[in-house]
Amino acid sequence: MLRYQELCQYARKFLALTGYTVQEFEALLPHFQVEFENHVAAYRLDGKKRTKRRYSEYKNSPLPTVADKLLFILIYLKQGSVQEAHATLFGMHQPDANQWIHLLHPLLNRALAALGELPAREMAEFAARFEPSAKEKAEDCRSPRRWRVAGRLRRCVTRGVLPGAG
Repeated sequence: MLRYQELCQYARKFLALTGYTVQEFEALLPHFQVEFENHVAAYRLDGKKRTKRRYSEYKNSPLPTVADKLLFILIYLKQGSVQEAHATLFGMHQPDANQWIHLLHPLLNRALAALGELPAREMAEFAARFEPSAKEKAEDCRSPRRWRVAGRLRRCVTRGVLPGAG
């Protein structure tokens, strides 16, 4: 069974499975935890309103910590695995994995939205994220290094040779 405490010791494997570095994961974790705690305070895991009992982790939970819950949903979204295989990876049955996926995915989206890191849905929004500001453009145009790099690239393109190609 995968656990955050074990996997975080292997930085390259962690990045390959989640798409996040351990530092990025730890920066996202408090925001995800707030969303998770707010959700389970009002709703049960099956999505129905909570009436009497408050949420508590049970002893044999397949996802005992909030870090494990975040790891579970990030690996699922990055790898796109079949739910049966993903459930086996985390030591649970497919219906339980399905329930956790449907619970955790919206919480992750809300945490990312709170950080302003939610993926763009429209091409114009995506392009705007990479468009430099007027100040950056002005500074970039005045940079002698920029002139050298641009000139070198222009010469390489006209000759049909890519820099670094051997």
